[in-house]
Amino acid sequence: MVRDGWVSVADASKALTARGDAIDASNVSKYLLRNPDVPQERLGKFRYVDLAALILHRGGNFQSIVRREVDIPLDVDPDGDDGGEALPPGIASELQKANLRIKQLEVRKREREDALEVGDLVPAEQVLTVINNAFATFVSELERAEIGIAALHGRAIAADFRKARKDAQQKASAKLAMTAKAEMHPTVSEAVMDQSPDAD
Repeated sequence: MVRDGWVSVADASKALTARGDAIDASNVSKYLLRNPDVPQERLGKFRYVDLAALILHRGGNFQSIVRREVDIPLDVDPDGDDGGEALPPGIASELQKANLRIKQLEVRKREREDALEVGDLVPAEQVLTVINNAFATFVSELERAEIGIAALHGRAIAADFRKARKDAQQKASAKLAMTAKAEMHPTVSEAVMDQSPDAD
């Protein structure tokens, strides 16, 4: 079953061309193969794509899309009253849905920007930096303590401390990975697990 807002490659070609982004179906297919991050799926013999996501992706950014909306009418008249070549009603309808979704995504983007500005939203890379720096600092301090113990109590006791420290580090890494998986978005949690320092 084709999802709402998704169209075939051929219909995507017609919709993009109607927006002024002239491209044939063959090149749409090639574009999708080069850009698997655009939501798409194959059903039987045909490939379907999220039209709004494809328009956004080819637009490059929201600002270029806004400029296109000014330069090129987006609400295509299925009956062709504008004097141009009429689009089939189904394609025109999907194009109108895509335009509405683009505007909704613009609003979401601005909301995210506002949340970032006031600190209600923190970029994942900043979270990872804080986590990694905190863990690295903790491990570094334990290693310094190990050197001090060796100087005061000898190598045998320091070796016991090192073993305890490495065991604790492994357990802490595992706990951190479990917490990240439970509490964070999968993309962020996977990055945390990949970067969690293990014992040497």
